[in-house]
Amino acid sequence: MKTTIKTIKGFANSQMFEKNLNEFVNSLNGFKELSCFETLKSKKASEKVVIKAWYWRGEWSDPTKEVYTVYYK
Repeated sequence: MKTTIKTIKGFANSQMFEKNLNEFVNSLNGFKELSCFETLKSKKASEKVVIKAWYWRGEWSDPTKEVYTVYYK
């Protein structure tokens, strides 16, 4: 299975992030979003796109890059 990892610019849930995410998702033709309750074992997926986002938890900690959502084909 081919796996692609894409980090979207901006912090999660900011307006800039939402705009960049929508542009990238619109460019994914034929991909479906994987629900947080599903796994790829039963999907027979050939490609996977992992979208990561930057999260800021406050002044007391550094920003972290975490998985935001997964698309498969």
